[in-house]
Amino acid sequence: MISKSTPLLQNYTVVESIEISTGKLIACHNEPYPYAVYYCHFQWGSVNKVFKVSLRGDNGDQVDAAFLCHMDTSTWSASHIGFRLLGLKPGDSEICHFFPAYDMVVVP
Repeated sequence: MISKSTPLLQNYTVVESIEISTGKLIACHNEPYPYAVYYCHFQWGSVNKVFKVSLRGDNGDQVDAAFLCHMDTSTWSASHIGFRLLGLKPGDSEICHFFPAYDMVVVP
């Protein structure tokens, strides 16, 4: 968060996006514990694109977020949640998503 206050729900507009050139990354997801615990993982041989995206909310709040695109989903399980949500099958399309608050992407 760049701004001080944020409502629970509002529309955001992409102000700027910058691709972070990297062939490797580690994704870390915050786990629900009373202290900081992360589940971190990486994928060998996969092609991903990482972006730093600057967003501006309807109320003027500004947020910088990590945005990740999985460019080749052909080896993913057909039961992956991304396919169910988007109505796709492995290899049909890239799958891109924002990282939620407190998750992080580690790049070289």
